[in-house]
Amino acid sequence: MNYVLDCSFCSAVFLPDEMSDKVLRAFNEINEDDLILIPQLWWYEIGNVLTIAVKRKRLMHSDVINIIRLFKEYGFSTDVSYGDKYVESLFELSQLYKLTAYDSAYLELAIRKNCLLGTLDKDLHTAAKTAGLKVLL
Repeated sequence: MNYVLDCSFCSAVFLPDEMSDKVLRAFNEINEDDLILIPQLWWYEIGNVLTIAVKRKRLMHSDVINIIRLFKEYGFSTDVSYGDKYVESLFELSQLYKLTAYDSAYLELAIRKNCLLGTLDKDLHTAAKTAGLKVLL
């Protein structure tokens, strides 16, 4: 199976006060044969979440190193789409589903690659269901 996991979904795996048993179970059900796709944006978002979590003392530096190691082990595959056609698609999706361009990046990738979408974002979840995608949780 192929998955697109957004930052909100992945953050709930490691942030102590946002951790969810449902998310952990769903994350642990992903097999090593499965493909986890993420847009380039994900790396910036997750980097920011980790940086702020350390700054606010929600995580320690050593925790972040282990979290990054975990993501390496899962072998996330970064989609490197960009350019005018990509931005046009993001814009159209953001207008159609009333999403930010950032959330549209996850929706666009899940649609283009026919993936299950993992998100905790209510608007993105609703948009994915409306677009006919399967959504984790």
